[in-house]
Amino acid sequence: GEERSRLLAPHLAKALVHETGGHIDGFFLPELGSGLVMALNPATGRSLLGLLVRREAKIVLPESNQASREFLAAQGYHETKNAWRMVRGPRLDWRPDCLHARIGGNFG
Repeated sequence: GEERSRLLAPHLAKALVHETGGHIDGFFLPELGSGLVMALNPATGRSLLGLLVRREAKIVLPESNQASREFLAAQGYHETKNAWRMVRGPRLDWRPDCLHARIGGNFG
């Protein structure tokens, strides 16, 4: 729900996009921060997250994304820290179930 095109656009050339039935249902931006994984469903999220676990020892995602938490636990990951998501201003269209690996806290 946020306007982030200026942040995302420089990384589109190396983006990996997942398509199901002629519709994009997820993407992985491997060179943006720690690697951003967004997907509309858990199966696509696991598929793209599988690419990230090959190279990242630390992956951050929302606590409420249970499907990806279970996938990472099966890969040998375990929770080491947690943090609050801070919001200023009007509420955004926040879909934590679609965020399977965040960029990094420095981008908000």
